Parts: sequence; C-alpha cells; structure tokens
Amino acid sequence: MWLLFGLISEIALFAQNLGEAQGGTLSINAGGIEALGANPAGILQGVGKWEFSLPAFSAEMSGMTLSEYVFYFGGVRTATGWRPRRLQERERVELAHLLETRPIAFHVRGDVVAGVWHPTEDYAFGIAFGTDTWLRFQLPVGITSAAQQSVIGADTLELRGGLFSARLYSTITATYARTLWRFPASDDTASPWRWSTIAGGIAVHFYRGHLYAEPYVHGLVRLYPFVPPLWDSTVNWEVTAVQTWRLIGFDASWTALLGVAPTAGWGLGVSVGAHWSWRSADTVEMALIGISLEQLGFVRWNVRELQLQVEQDTMTGIIGADQEQVRERYTPDRRSVTVTEGMPVRFRLGGALELERLGVGLPLRLSVECGYGAGKSWSLGGLQGGVGVLWHLPNPWLPWIGLGWAWGQQMAPRGTMGLRWSPPLGGFRIAVELTTGSLLGWIFREEVRSTAVGARLRMWL
Repeated sequence: MWLLFGLISEIALFAQNLGEAQGGTLSINAGGIEALGANPAGILQGVGKWEFSLPAFSAEMSGMTLSEYVFYFGGVRTATGWRPRRLQERERVELAHLLETRPIAFHVRGDVVAGVWHPTEDYAFGIAFGTDTWLRFQLPVGITSAAQQSVIGADTLELRGGLFSARLYSTITATYARTLWRFPASDDTASPWRWSTIAGGIAVHFYRGHLYAEPYVHGLVRLYPFVPPLWDSTVNWEVTAVQTWRLIGFDASWTALLGVAPTAGWGLGVSVGAHWSWRSADTVEMALIGISLEQLGFVRWNVRELQLQVEQDTMTGIIGADQEQVRERYTPDRRSVTVTEGMPVRFRLGGALELERLGVGLPLRLSVECGYGAGKSWSLGGLQGGVGVLWHLPNPWLPWIGLGWAWGQQMAPRGTMGLRWSPPLGGFRIAVELTTGSLLGWIFREEVRSTAVGARLRMWL
C-alpha cells in the first residue's frame, strides 16, 4: 500500500539517481548518464567509455499524508477480498474540504533509454529519450458546501475556480560537455587543492506534446433555486455558468508513457551548466561547485477550446423536462486554438566537499544546493534547496548510501535516502540505484504530505 502511494504521488522532478537521495543536489551530484536530465556538464563525471541506462522511473506526490490516503482510498479487507470502503456522509464532506483547500500535485518521469559516450576524459556526448507526466488538482471553492446539501440544488450552489492542469510530453535530449580549462591552483605539488578544472556542457531538448488540459482559473457555476410566481411548488433554477477549458488528449493507453502517443504539440529547449572542481596531485577530487540553467524552452500546442457562457438562464424543474433541449443549451462552444507556453525552467547553484580529504576520517561527501524554479499551473516552482551526505566506501562490493533533506516554497520538506550498488563484473559494471523522497512520510504518516520513489539500472563498458 505504501509503495502504491508513492507511485501515484506528485513529482517535482524527482530523478532516478543518487543525487536526489542527497537532498536533490543535482547541480553537483548528477554524474554521467544521470546528468542528461540535470546539469549537462555532469556527463563528464561518468564511469567507463560507454554508459547505458535501461528503462528507469521516478514519481513524487504532495498534498496528502500517507494516513489520509490510506483512510479515504485504502479500502477494507473482507472475507471475499479487498474492497473499496464506502465513505459516510461526514467523511465525504471532510474529503471534499481537504481537496478544496489543499492542491494535489503529481509528477512521473520515465527514461525509456539513455546513453553516454566518453571518447576521452575531456569530452562526452549523451542522448536520452524519456517522458514526463505532470498533474495538479484542486476542487473549486464551494464544493464543501455542496457536499453538505441533502439534495444538490435544494439551496443556492456556487462553485468558483478549481484546478485541473495536466501535461504529458516526451523529450529527446542531446548533450555535449567538455573540459574548458585545467590549470594549477597552487604552487605546492603536495597541496590537496593542486589542480583546478572548469568544465561546461550544453543540452538541446526536442519536446513532443501528447496531453494538455487547462481550465479557466476564474470559472463560475451558480445554481439559484426559486419558485416562480403563478406556478406550483416545483422549484426552478437560475443558472449562471462561465467556464473555459483548453484540452487535447488521446485514448488512454500505457504506451503513452513511452512517448508513442499522437503528437499534439512540439517545442525546443536548452540546458547549460558548468562545474568548477579542485583536485590533488593524485587526481582525487576535493571540492566542486556546480551551476546550471535547465529546461529553458517552449512547447507549442494545438488544442481544442471549450467555452460555456450562460448568464441568469432559467432551468425548469418540472418532471419530464426536455433533456435534449437542456443538453443543447449547456453544450460548450468549440474551436481550435494554438497555445505557446514556456517550460518550467530551473536555476541551480551547489557545492560539495570530500570530508575525508579534510581530515574527518570517514569517506563522506557533503553537498548543499539552492535554486529557483519558474513554476507553472501544472508544476511546482519557487525557491528550492537541499543538503545531503554520501557515504562512499572504497570496497566495490559495498553499496554507496546517500541521505539528505530537501525543501521548497511550494512543496512540503522531505527527507531523502538512496543507495547504489555496483559490484565489479569483469569487463563491465552494472549499478542498481533506488531512491526515496518519502523517508519522513514513512515514519510520520500523519504529518508529512510529500512522498517520492525512483529506480534505475545502469551499465558501464
């Protein structure tokens, strides 16, 4: 049940790599194939001449606690098996109030295939194909009052706003990175800060849009019941409805997550980044500073616009009213429009220190990052940051373990954890990576409103 909760949760770009386990410090801790979705300069930090990634996934949700999800959607175990639990009237009102006052955000990313080629230690090329699904949902203001009515429409009903924003697009990313400068930072050949290296990278993204849904944020629906004069006691309604939807989609299919759904839009984007590192004479890295500007681009959508504009119309409540006439009067007008929107661009700045080289005595890497994301109606934004520690043992048969803490203006703070196990297997290596952004959510089930999971299988040659 907890794993299922993680899978149908909100994502704010929770990636399938150990950098997310270190508080989401991807500007410095996304290396090799992991950097194809983050700082492009990081692909130089790969292992081996060739690196491949088999299908990987990540998912994250915020807005509901684990206990709330289990209570409202978990169901009950009966003698005939597991069945959905029927909510009582009070519980339905509580759920409506929760979804009216607390937006639910959801993001899933899948990397179908990815690869990186290192012809030399100073150059690297990478390519990746993946999909992103974003969703933000919030019931309109007034839905709680409507849920408390014994019969909908018996009293005045007014619904304002509400949110249901969704995007699904696939991305082909081509990345190039190289060492720009390498120079001595100290005249002391024994100094741990002997060499300084600056590397840069650029990634070009080609987007194909598959699903678009966006309502008019100032929408209004009002039902005002009244008994007309010189009439019996049958209630009529004065109806006002002002709403606009823009959407385009496809027949539901799991193949859409592989990016093979029909194209409803296209776009281009670019990411740029740099690393500035310091190394000792034996090339062991001491410190690293990373900076990146990611997903600066746009998608141009061809969508259908549905518009409903009804002002103080009257709907009769007599039995046997012409349903076909009602359907015609309240069918939205349709037209095709073109919408161009920017991608959720993000800026990151981070730094890392190898504590063992500073005399700590343990193979630990300390990382910290801050950044800003330009949030959309369908994604999270604002100031974001994280701090993390990586325990990397020299024995290749033992896993690396990452722990961290991530926070953001539009998401609940979360504890992160992950591991990478990469045993030596002759001429090639395979790494299994598992990450979770719901460490605290599994411990404090009634308090934390964010969770995330991710997994990746990598191979080096």
